[in-house]
Amino acid sequence: MRKNKEFPDLIFHSDGGKQYIEKTFLSMLRKTKIESSMADNCYEYPFAESFNDTLKNHILPFFELNSFAQLKKQEKFIKKSYNHYKVHTSINRHTPVEIRTVD
Repeated sequence: MRKNKEFPDLIFHSDGGKQYIEKTFLSMLRKTKIESSMADNCYEYPFAESFNDTLKNHILPFFELNSFAQLKKQEKFIKKSYNHYKVHTSINRHTPVEIRTVD
């Protein structure tokens, strides 16, 4: 197991994927003093989880992105896709914009 001398403030960012919530993996992070950005319970941030799923599986596969700058150029499209077109089961299969306009 590597020692964390080179990166004392290293943070591991991930979604709540099964491989990242396994006790063995989390124990390895603690032993190597790597902080995890993920909550202890992936259900604490369901909106972030939903957005990550949409981004990874329904939006980004249609783009060839090789840098953060290229991703940043698509930010408006990504937000519009998520808020205007993606229906959410947590709000009875409506989009966030539909719910906002109903209130």
